Amino acid sequence: MWGLFNTVVSIPLLLPILSQIWFEKIGVNFNEIQESPLYRMESIPHNYSSLLGNNQADKILHEYNPLLNASSWDNYEGINTIFFPLIYPETLDYLPSDISWLEKIIQFSKNEKKVLDREHLVFILRADNEKSILAYYKSQKLKLATYVSLWNPRNNKTLSWIYRIIHRDIDHYSSLYNEPMAYALQYSWSYYLHQWESDWTDLSHWCIRVPWLYQRWLHENLPWNYETTIIIHKPYMITLFKN
Repeated sequence: MWGLFNTVVSIPLLLPILSQIWFEKIGVNFNEIQESPLYRMESIPHNYSSLLGNNQADKILHEYNPLLNASSWDNYEGINTIFFPLIYPETLDYLPSDISWLEKIIQFSKNEKKVLDREHLVFILRADNEKSILAYYKSQKLKLATYVSLWNPRNNKTLSWIYRIIHRDIDHYSSLYNEPMAYALQYSWSYYLHQWESDWTDLSHWCIRVPWLYQRWLHENLPWNYETTIIIHKPYMITLFKN
């Protein structure tokens, strides 16, 4: 693709431009929200920050839902359809669209390199502004990316490792904290990707918190039967750098 350009241009500078071509935008209507664990389960706040992520919601509303008046929402009533990008635009400042380029950016371990050819790969990575990013690559191409919240290191740290993901209930509850873990994806004994309030800082007790609409998509679209590999790569060390 890059051979189409006659002028030598920095690839990171092109990513925000090219992203407009291959961004996939998803629409979710109010009925879907009402029928989801987000709406039914106790303790989950009904606000756009819960849907889209605390530090992502304003940008997504402004750029993808300009006709919505977020201040008038009352338990999402009045929403017809809300749109969001599977790849949150700002993450393209750090992530290449192809795993082959990701390998050039990050010094993966020998064990990590052994699984980079798998069809379904989820990465947890740290960016240079100390934001945590979840990136899903399908068939070597970036499919979804969002900011997430890891364990608070003052209590326990999210550990570097390679895991396989297994689906759990969409209305899963934590037996330890008795808190909702909607659309749970288990990657270790008591550790999950799940919906809960998140931004890009370290907020979680044990798991990895993902904004609701992104976590719902992962739960519905990642294959079952341990076919998805998750690489948690040095989660508290900066390994991705802007541009």
